Amino acid sequence: MKETLYITLPKNINFSVFEALKIHEGLFKNSNYEVLYLSRNKLIKGDNVKQINNVIKTFNFLRKKKTGVIYGITVNEVFLAYLSNVFGNKKSIIFWVQGLIDEEDFLSTNNRFRYFIFNKLFKFCLKISDKIIVVTKHMFEVLKSKYNCPISKNHIVIPCKSRVSYTGTEKIKKSLSYIGGLSKWQNVDKILAFFNELNKFNSKYNLYIATFDHEMANNLVERYVDKIYRGKTQLVNVRTEKEVAHFLSKMEYGFLLRDDILLNNVASPIKLAEYLACGVNPIISNSLKDFYKLVNKYNCGVVVNNMNLESAVQKFLNSEHSTQNAINCYNNTYELDGFNETFKRFVNEKQ
Repeated sequence: MKETLYITLPKNINFSVFEALKIHEGLFKNSNYEVLYLSRNKLIKGDNVKQINNVIKTFNFLRKKKTGVIYGITVNEVFLAYLSNVFGNKKSIIFWVQGLIDEEDFLSTNNRFRYFIFNKLFKFCLKISDKIIVVTKHMFEVLKSKYNCPISKNHIVIPCKSRVSYTGTEKIKKSLSYIGGLSKWQNVDKILAFFNELNKFNSKYNLYIATFDHEMANNLVERYVDKIYRGKTQLVNVRTEKEVAHFLSKMEYGFLLRDDILLNNVASPIKLAEYLACGVNPIISNSLKDFYKLVNKYNCGVVVNNMNLESAVQKFLNSEHSTQNAINCYNNTYELDGFNETFKRFVNEKQ
């Protein structure tokens, strides 16, 4: 008889996280689990989704279940699972650690009291979880050194995979791209400054920006790109997976510039996976600890230091694009042979 895996979904769940969860769902199903979502978000629907109005009803549902495994995707959901165990039947808890919640919150709020609370809660959730899933190897090293996670904690690495793949279309020569939002931490200003500097040495390159906010994008272009080069930038709209795949498959290079902070050191950006899967060579910061080494290993992109613009441009000019190297890097990093069996052993191993 199959065991049930309960995944509790908060009311404010990010839909891109839910899409990523579907990949995890497939792994659990291949490991002989029935997956049931307990969703407090009314927009999440499906044959294996049970709508539950609030936290109290979710708590009561879980504590009454005699067997099963609870998969927590945030510290709040892990803490909810813990309380259901304290006041009901004990079930195994697996914690999907997507990021460092204390650092993320402090970056957006600059509130030290909130940082303190989230830091303690994060450490507690790591302690009481039976197993954890992390997105990079470096993340687990940080969890050990900064959050007192035991070195013996049963864990597995699952990087954030791409939803799209290379369509086989011909690449646009000398094409640079960026896909995503325009928040400050995305460093679009540095991307545009790089492009502006590049044009001083080689004006054959064009930059394609796929984002929803074209007004803000135009303002940034006007601010950071000299007037004589602005005509070499093009704004694009992509909404569906098919459109994303079509757009990226035509691009040679894609930007992924991140500041050298702890949050980025442990991250596994979906953007990087999409670039590589579509044969795009990333222009990537060395702050992404797990991935800049892979880019160098497969010779499938350009690793740059954000602080040295001219050096980064010269390094790019000495590079050569390779669609196949990027796809090889993706396949050998994200699509490992035998991973389903590895995951099955991980999730079924008794504590």
